Amino acid sequence: MTSAMPKRQDIDVQETWDTSLIYPSDQAFQTALSDYKTRVKAFEANYKGKLSTVDLIIAALKEYEAILAVQSNLSHYAFLNLDVDKMNTKLATIANQFENVHAEVYPSLAFLSTELGLQELNF
Repeated sequence: MTSAMPKRQDIDVQETWDTSLIYPSDQAFQTALSDYKTRVKAFEANYKGKLSTVDLIIAALKEYEAILAVQSNLSHYAFLNLDVDKMNTKLATIANQFENVHAEVYPSLAFLSTELGLQELNF
């Protein structure tokens, strides 16, 4: 006996992801995605090549942690619904938008681990 997987619209809403807990709307997601991009670029401008004191390193790590939290929210919003309805082009577009922005800004974050690894241990 085989049973087909039910379509998303046939699932009780209480048994589906409630991504409105992450962002209340697609527009809020779009705004957060734009803000994320701006924030990452500012992070790079503020810290790349400037990690010369303990205070700056701590500030950079706190900002980096906050950026990663936003990135996680964006990623989860973009992919949770898509994971259960891969044929939905609207959801695929949202996920693709996140992937494109993430790919664009990732190099702006990559300097951190390299620069931290090059620090002398005599602060």
